Amino acid sequence: MLRQSLERAERINRPAGRVYYFPLEAGLPDLPIFKEVIDLYARKCGGARVPQRSAFDFKDLRGWHAQFCLTLFREDMSDGEIRILGEGYRGLYDGALWQGMRMSQTDHLKLPDLVGYFSEMLRRPAIGYFTGGLPSEGREHVNVDILDLPALDADGRCRYVLSFIREQSPYRGD
Repeated sequence: MLRQSLERAERINRPAGRVYYFPLEAGLPDLPIFKEVIDLYARKCGGARVPQRSAFDFKDLRGWHAQFCLTLFREDMSDGEIRILGEGYRGLYDGALWQGMRMSQTDHLKLPDLVGYFSEMLRRPAIGYFTGGLPSEGREHVNVDILDLPALDADGRCRYVLSFIREQSPYRGD
């Protein structure tokens, strides 16, 4: 499958960073820091554009459990619920996210319309990528990269988001 460069992705500037959409019809993103996860995603697609959520199992995510978040969206995409939240992911947000939390509860000036971001990503379908600072109070100095991957439910509807987070090195030079 072709790999899309960051320069070719649709870019949206946000108050705390940048969001990129990679439409799946154009191929998967070329993001070296998430290469292992993107390669796993490609294998799980098995020729389809979007894989089933059930294609992933816990052992597939070895080394990523703490930095993983799984969100399930309503059929109408009006809201989503965090189903699984790794300790590292939660820790980077300093407890501002929790398992069972609704996406609509995350609305924040620095992270506007998170439900809209995920809904757009699932409807297209596209892979989402965020790079920038955390919106949590007192955590603005923490910069992260977040990869958001769409997945299908048992009925073939794009309703799941598999998210992976990495803290950026303060010496990265971005």
